[in-house]
Amino acid sequence: MSIPETGVWYYKESDTDELKYSMRSAIQNLGLKRVILVGDCPKWFVPSLNAIYVPSVMSRNDSFTRAWVPWQHMQNFIRSGVHDGEFLLFNDDFFILQPITEWVDFHRDPIDYEDRVAKSNRIYNNRERRALISLGIDPNKGYHYNMHIPMRMHTDQLKQTLMFWNSLLNKDVEFRTTYGNMHLKDTPEMVDVKYRPNEVFFSGGDRWWKMNGDSIKRLFPDKTFVER
Repeated sequence: MSIPETGVWYYKESDTDELKYSMRSAIQNLGLKRVILVGDCPKWFVPSLNAIYVPSVMSRNDSFTRAWVPWQHMQNFIRSGVHDGEFLLFNDDFFILQPITEWVDFHRDPIDYEDRVAKSNRIYNNRERRALISLGIDPNKGYHYNMHIPMRMHTDQLKQTLMFWNSLLNKDVEFRTTYGNMHLKDTPEMVDVKYRPNEVFFSGGDRWWKMNGDSIKRLFPDKTFVER
């Protein structure tokens, strides 16, 4: 499938510049024409017609958990009305290492999910299971999408997903798994994807970045339109 021309990042201010290089990597290797930043805005980001900033502040109550963060940022993104149509949703510590000319959406294969989530992170596992159960899907058979890899979305489908989330009594459910099972059905497993993550994609993290971020910086030394 063709690659959407718009990328959306939600972001909380940090003391690293991962976001800058995540955007550089996506603009260079995916050919993005438009970038939308939701959340906090770093000083180097210069808003323009093709680099849009959407302020977004968390609304908290007694049931607030980390799972609410993407839900609320995406809700504020939709309310802003700055984009209509398809886009790729990014994390700020995710990098595209090689040029890609087509996009493949996929879900975790069972071995990857068991190794990376089910055994090591019970909280995420429970949120995934709640997401699937709330959709009426057997939690042992539903697809798991809670990866850092960008996810293709459409604003109309996102609106439907947000309405569903707002209707839930227990909102502590995984965002990507909910959206994926509602709208990205029959995607291939990660092991079957042509562009395998260890060849094209890289997911960092603050700790890794502080020790090894220079390796990514060397790959993407040139400024992009979001920095001018």
